[in-house]
Amino acid sequence: MTAEIKKEKYTYYRCTGFRGKCGLPYFRGEELGDRLGQILADIHIPDNILAQLQESLLNDKTREEEIRKQQEERFAQRLIQKAARPERLLDAARILELANKAYFLYVRQNHTERAKLLKMVLLNCGIDKVSFYPSYREPFDLIFQRVKTQKNGAPGGVRTPDP
Repeated sequence: MTAEIKKEKYTYYRCTGFRGKCGLPYFRGEELGDRLGQILADIHIPDNILAQLQESLLNDKTREEEIRKQQEERFAQRLIQKAARPERLLDAARILELANKAYFLYVRQNHTERAKLLKMVLLNCGIDKVSFYPSYREPFDLIFQRVKTQKNGAPGGVRTPDP
């Protein structure tokens, strides 16, 4: 898609026609922005679930450190090349937090920052006359599938304590 400015103030997006004639309609910039924002809303992790996941990651840190020490003892040379990175937990926590806040960040950012955020979360995004079809980057694809499963009422969601 490419942007065109009309009347020096309206931005419309249309298919470039790179792969031949295309039947996609023009999209106003605001409409396109709202639809892309919804893609980020679809990976939102509720605050209570985020807290549970982060706590679980912290609990796993001790177990991972013990495993790493055992591996160092048995495979000292191999660990130099294939060390389990302790920053993985930090990366996982940041990814979960980004999924939690992505939509709220998106609606408050300028176009450049929105584009950066979408590039972090999406591989690609197909479009037709009615719908958008996002392809999420890992692990956002897993988060999206989990959120979609929970929205459809399928069992197996994260349980929260009863009040």
